[in-house]
Amino acid sequence: GALVQRGTVTVATSATLRDAAVVMEREEVGAVVVVVDGRAAGVLSERDVVGAVANGEDVDDVRAGDVMAVDVVSASVDDTVEQAAAAMLAGNIP
Repeated sequence: GALVQRGTVTVATSATLRDAAVVMEREEVGAVVVVVDGRAAGVLSERDVVGAVANGEDVDDVRAGDVMAVDVVSASVDDTVEQAAAAMLAGNIP
């Protein structure tokens, strides 16, 4: 996808949903890779943010790590963030 080709856009697990939405808007991407200690931990998409808002969650309180998709793919610990991101995004696109 375009996200990986243009360089992976990432946020920390501690980023709020608003932080993540700001990054997605700025970078013009529909999903970001959530990272912990430089490793891909999950994927957060626009749909995840919208879903949280629809459920009445506070975008300034909920963290990316709380709502990211983590079961999309199992990434090897040896994978780079880019490799893991590519695999997760490939599995995350409907």
